[in-house]
Amino acid sequence: ACFSKKLEDKDTIFVTPPEIVFKEDKKTKELLEPVEKIIFEIEDRFTALILDKMNHRKGTYLSSETKGDKTKMEFLCTTRALIGIRTELLNETQGTALSEHLSNN
Repeated sequence: ACFSKKLEDKDTIFVTPPEIVFKEDKKTKELLEPVEKIIFEIEDRFTALILDKMNHRKGTYLSSETKGDKTKMEFLCTTRALIGIRTELLNETQGTALSEHLSNN
């Protein structure tokens, strides 16, 4: 969430930590957490790293496809578990990892 407030004749923007927005299933009244499909395109030598990272974050493996020396891997994971993964992977793959997040509503 983001809000602004006037302090000493200056506009200041405050940013709060990210919040997960849960939805309630109308039939079961169960709280549902948002899930995203995340697609990684990485060099082959980093496939074990991605599998380990997503396993640690309780991601569900969907598929993978290799073309040349690149591998595309797809997972489902909760939005909350994905916070911070982009920076982590860029550091550990020497900036070569690409990721794409798709909402899975």
